[in-house]
Amino acid sequence: MSKVRADRYTNRADDGAPTFSQGVNVVGSGVSIGIGASVYSPEDNHLALGTGGAERVHITSAGRVGIGTDDPGSNHKLHLYGATNSDIRMTATGDDIINIFANSNRSSANDSLFALKAEWNGTQVGNIKVNAGDDTTNKDDGYITFNTRESGAGSSTERLRILSSGGITFNGDTSSANALDDYEEGYWTPTVNSGGNPSSTLTVKRCRYTKVGRKVTICGEIVFSGGDGGNFRLSGLPFNLETTGTAPSGQTNSGMSAVGNVLFMNLNITGVSCLTAYLWSNLIYFYYTPGTDGAAWAEMDGDEIGGNSGGADLIFTVTYFTST
Repeated sequence: MSKVRADRYTNRADDGAPTFSQGVNVVGSGVSIGIGASVYSPEDNHLALGTGGAERVHITSAGRVGIGTDDPGSNHKLHLYGATNSDIRMTATGDDIINIFANSNRSSANDSLFALKAEWNGTQVGNIKVNAGDDTTNKDDGYITFNTRESGAGSSTERLRILSSGGITFNGDTSSANALDDYEEGYWTPTVNSGGNPSSTLTVKRCRYTKVGRKVTICGEIVFSGGDGGNFRLSGLPFNLETTGTAPSGQTNSGMSAVGNVLFMNLNITGVSCLTAYLWSNLIYFYYTPGTDGAAWAEMDGDEIGGNSGGADLIFTVTYFTST
């Protein structure tokens, strides 16, 4: 038996629907509240909330909720529907974070745990997925994929992946060895390793580096004055040069090196039209080719670079690979 209890109502003779003094009226299969608001059952085991003479919220017999629609669909717990303003907004008025939690107990590696999907007129054109990792026992690792769909394609394709161990891969590549896992830039300070003497000076005007993954590019401008007859070499690379690697058959796995261009002026030597910076064993060497036949390389000495008054000004850039 259903009962409605109120302090004051009319129609005590039970000859019509009761009307309560607070503006609550029983009308048909529902209840009207105040002006324009109602709670009613549009069909068996369904509940609806209305305002302004229109249904606003619909709860189906399966417990699915539609806002702006009476058919939230069989796959949706909540469906917001409207021609405009179908937004969700959350505001924390206090000093606190707003969280959205998605907890899914999938059983297999690589199963999707949470997805944000975008459709264009009913056709999915892109999605972001958080996926289960490989540890199906502890279930404590995962990765994120970003997927888009080309025109005419039957489904979306992975374009970018953030690995559980960190690093980014592209276009379906899942190998951590190919992941872009680092970006860094800053300043470095070279020092004279050989070719100097107690009276020589090295002035570092500016030396910078950029590291993308294992690829390092250094650039610098220095002025060196003084020096002796020893080979002029600089140390202090921001990252060590890779010394070993896995090379294909026929190539060496050790002795990695790199070369770069040098712009120079005021050298204490004649006949040098081209100077090259050469990296080997974490040192920067400076080589030139004497003569015109290119038959040999010659390494610059300290006095050849810094022997003139005021010293030599060297501007150089080199790109090399580090091991990590």
